[in-house]
Amino acid sequence: MSVLREVLVSYDIENNKSRKKIHDSLLDLGLHSIQNSVMFGRLNNAEIKAMERILEKYVDKNTDRSLYLVGLFSKDLKNQSIGYGDNSIFEDKEFEII
Repeated sequence: MSVLREVLVSYDIENNKSRKKIHDSLLDLGLHSIQNSVMFGRLNNAEIKAMERILEKYVDKNTDRSLYLVGLFSKDLKNQSIGYGDNSIFEDKEFEII
């Protein structure tokens, strides 16, 4: 059983600086950008907590929105997506050569 959990994050941020900071921070955590302001990846519990702190810090509750889902949905994403090439970002890998 993997300690990594699948995460799908979507955000709608007015402030360009905040939006860029969220995007770059989520990339640093290991998420992949699948659309503008939509990211997917696998994170451990500590990384999920860090992601929550990032969103809390940069999402203005008066003007912005953010949604994240933690679950098991990569098979659905792979089967129900169009235009993502080979869909390799949705595959669960036991290991990856970098």
